[in-house]
Amino acid sequence: EFEEGGDLHFKAVVEIKPPIDLAEYKGIGVTKKPVNVGDEDIERGMASLRDRHADVERIDGAAEKGHYLMADLQTLDASGMPIIGEKQENQFLEIGAGHMGEDFDEQLIGVKAGEDRRVSSTYPDGHSDETLAGQPAHFEVSVRDVLEKKLPELDDAFAQDVGSEDLEALKSSIKEDLEQEPEREVNSQLIQSLVENNTFEVPESMIKNQVDRMMADAKRSAGDSINEEELKQLYEPMAVNQIKRFLILEEIAEREDLEVTEDEIDERLERIASGANIPVDQVRRMFLENG
Repeated sequence: EFEEGGDLHFKAVVEIKPPIDLAEYKGIGVTKKPVNVGDEDIERGMASLRDRHADVERIDGAAEKGHYLMADLQTLDASGMPIIGEKQENQFLEIGAGHMGEDFDEQLIGVKAGEDRRVSSTYPDGHSDETLAGQPAHFEVSVRDVLEKKLPELDDAFAQDVGSEDLEALKSSIKEDLEQEPEREVNSQLIQSLVENNTFEVPESMIKNQVDRMMADAKRSAGDSINEEELKQLYEPMAVNQIKRFLILEEIAEREDLEVTEDEIDERLERIASGANIPVDQVRRMFLENG
């Protein structure tokens, strides 16, 4: 409360950047793997890029291995009764990927849009939720759409769509990116060693902001098909690791009086754009939008 024209006094509680008592960061040893990029490696890179730029189209027929389903998954108990609160809507499923178990995929072959099908399976041992790994699973799958992936033609037009001059330039770009992989791995090992060697608490507000950004990215990519609670549990330790990396590198830069020039920033953005085969302006915009 205050009087108009008078002084306003208030108290604010804010979180501050944590102090970092850096452990020794010079002389850390890591192993750099040798690299010898061959034609097969380039072909795999081309196939991966082509797959990432594929379109999916609705089909009227029955689902086959390699097709995708847009479906709702209702979890059932052992007697076949729906479990309240255990329904996941608009899930994007790839038949044959084995994410829910091989038996699960096999039972969905032949399903059509608009059909409901009950399936029983066992969660795979490597399931992301360790409490479910190896456990029996029962679902009613309500199929909204059956989808088929359409790969783009591997030609100069495709190369230009992903930011290269032509197909040969795209192959050269992929080769260069693969040759730089050991260097990226070394950098990642060094930074992770720094994180493991330095223990400090990250403010909750920083964690929340980072998780919120990651969730927003996930929603843009997958829409309503994501499970927000599961993703938050997955993203939180990732967010803490990312923040610690940033704070440690920032502290080292201050101690070593390091500065980055505009030319170095442009060169780095161009390398990222080349590796991802997207325009450099798009990379710059992504960094600006994410702070």
